[in-house]
Amino acid sequence: EYAEDHDVIVVNSAGNNDELDPPRLSLSNLLFVANTGTGYRKSCGVDKKYRTSNYGYGVDISAPGCKILSTISKDKFNRQSGTSMATPVISGALALIWSQNPEWSKEMVVSRLLSTTDDVSKVNTEELANKLGTGRVNLVKALNGAKQSTLKITGTTRELRPSDEFFTLKLKGLADWTTLSSDTV
Repeated sequence: EYAEDHDVIVVNSAGNNDELDPPRLSLSNLLFVANTGTGYRKSCGVDKKYRTSNYGYGVDISAPGCKILSTISKDKFNRQSGTSMATPVISGALALIWSQNPEWSKEMVVSRLLSTTDDVSKVNTEELANKLGTGRVNLVKALNGAKQSTLKITGTTRELRPSDEFFTLKLKGLADWTTLSSDTV
C-alpha cells in the first residue's frame, strides 16, 4: 500500500522453479519479470525463456537474465542466471525512462516500458504464448520515442466474464480510462 500511495514502482522476480503461474504472480501492484536468454551460450538462446524461469499470465515483462556477469564475495565476479539477474534490468530501464520524463506518472512510465518491448513468441514454444509478459525489454525503443503499441482488446463479453467479483485486465499500451463511462467497463 505504501508504494502504491507514494508513486513507487515495485519490480519483482517471477521466480526460478520453471513453474506456470506460481502464487506470487497473483500479487497486484508489482511488475513481475521472467528470465530470457542472452545468447551467451547455447543454453542461453537469445530471447528464449531460461529453463528455470517461472512464467504465466501474471508475468509482465521479460529481460535477459542468463549468464549475467555479477559481483560475488571477495571482490570477484561470476556469471549468474535467474530472474534475480533479469529484474534489475527492468528496474534500471524504468529509472532511465522516468529520468528522461520526470513529469510522467508511474503508470505512464510502466506503460512506456511494457508497450515498447520486443516480441519473443517466435523463439519460444507455443505453450509460452502470452506467458512471458509483453515481451523482452527494449530500452532503445522506450527511450527514443518509438511508437507505443496500440491498445487492442479482443473477445466477446462472454469470454471476458470474471470468475470472481474482480478480475485483472492486462493491457499493452496506455489506456485513457477518462473516456469510459461506468457501464462500458
